[in-house]
Amino acid sequence: MKCREVQIREMQFTVQRDLVAKNGRVSPWASLKRGTRGCLHQLLAFGLVFVASAPAVAGPAGVSNADLSTAERDSAPFNFDVVRNGDSARTAQTSQVETREAVVVGGGLAGLAATRDLLRAGTDVMLFEGSQRFGGRVMTVDDPFGLGLRINAGAELVDSTHTEIRALARELGVLIVDRPVASIENRVDQAGRWVGESDFLRNLSAQDSRALEALSKWRASEDVSLAAKLRSVRASVALYEYVARAMESEWGRTPEQLNRQVFFDTFDVRREDDARGRSTWRIELLPHNDEKSFFSRGSESLVEALVDKIPAGQRALGWRLKSVEELPEPREPGRRYQLALENERGQQRVVQTAKLLLAMPEASLREVEFRVPGISRQVTQANAQWAQNSKIVLYFSARDWSPFAGLARDPRGGLAFQMWDSSLDARGPGAAITLYTGQLASRTQVESAVQHALNLLRSRGEGAHYVGYATHEWTRSYPGADRPGPRREASRVRRHGEIYFAGDAWSEEHKGYMNGAVEAGRARALEILLTSGKQCAVMFR
Repeated sequence: MKCREVQIREMQFTVQRDLVAKNGRVSPWASLKRGTRGCLHQLLAFGLVFVASAPAVAGPAGVSNADLSTAERDSAPFNFDVVRNGDSARTAQTSQVETREAVVVGGGLAGLAATRDLLRAGTDVMLFEGSQRFGGRVMTVDDPFGLGLRINAGAELVDSTHTEIRALARELGVLIVDRPVASIENRVDQAGRWVGESDFLRNLSAQDSRALEALSKWRASEDVSLAAKLRSVRASVALYEYVARAMESEWGRTPEQLNRQVFFDTFDVRREDDARGRSTWRIELLPHNDEKSFFSRGSESLVEALVDKIPAGQRALGWRLKSVEELPEPREPGRRYQLALENERGQQRVVQTAKLLLAMPEASLREVEFRVPGISRQVTQANAQWAQNSKIVLYFSARDWSPFAGLARDPRGGLAFQMWDSSLDARGPGAAITLYTGQLASRTQVESAVQHALNLLRSRGEGAHYVGYATHEWTRSYPGADRPGPRREASRVRRHGEIYFAGDAWSEEHKGYMNGAVEAGRARALEILLTSGKQCAVMFR
């Protein structure tokens, strides 16, 4: 079968606010059901809490559905709550069987990019997304305090090496611009005060030189947790805490839950010789990315452009994949797999297809029932690692600090977080700082972390114009978040029969980034085209 020649490169985007009312007001934590310097990944669900800086009032000022106009309810992007600072029927219906040449499940960047490429090659493809919005972890929001800011609640920055995302943006006419500063000061929280990262690490490395030398010799065959290894090399309390902060804020997991791979993916441990020829060992966070650029209208502008390329009849929101069954002996060509999907009202759709691309977060894959010989064990064992992450965005009416990035832990609530200046990339007269962390346990924990962050700023004479904060939480996947044990990346399943897997965790190089999602989605789309017998001239950058 021939298809027109295509060059693979090249979302109308509607999101709805689903206000969760509780006791006459919006429940702020009802939306938080699923929470390194800039590494963000797959998203299952976003939740929001807004807290305004204002004089205390008698009780929390909630917002209900009745407080919003119809237009606001139809266009708003999140579940949300607004409070003052200091206030702490399903009907089963089954449709007839549908048939598609290919089906893509998952409307993040991987699924959107793959669907677009398949459409350009003339494939009859249908895209299903389980949530009420496309984009996955990519989301850009307006601030809730009238400061004129637009902040990336999910994926934020683009590296110089992210060639796939840059090429796709050029094809779609989405503008990527460089950040307006050449350097950013790195800080570390030491006893509740900011200190320079270089001085902190110099002193830490001198104190733990022997432990670092032993860590550098950690063999891949040693099946122990990071915590056990740190204890065995007699790491100091300061070294253990520094490593734990970085791991918990990046992966939402403790050193007890992480392995050798994630340690060396995160840290560089090396020997250095001074001018007198004396050797010492040094540890520092790896420069995973240069975080050079960002989307001028927010990362979601790429999502909007992609959705716009997919006809409305070939994309659907709110349909979650429940099961995948391999048909024993398809009576008609093009009907190898049968998919069962369901929406929140209990309505069901049954779709049969010859090609299936699962561009879903790995945590979502665990919820799918696979009745496909050989695939259940592979999916649950090889493709089922994930981590929880959150952003707490602090809003300010004016910026009174120089660009910085820091690593901290709130001693009261225990939350470890990375902290960076987001207002470099925001549009508007206000300013913002992001706290990047693991899963959020409660509002009390969040507000304690916010207060600690403000104290750190004020120790440097900064943060005087604080207004309030918002929270965003999601689930992400990445091989580095595997359980303690040998490297498992080689066992990751990319294809089983005519079922294909995509997402940032399946990319060849840029795992955990927007670039990795696009890379993997387009690679699987190319495989589907080639295995369909379509002689397409497909060119990758």
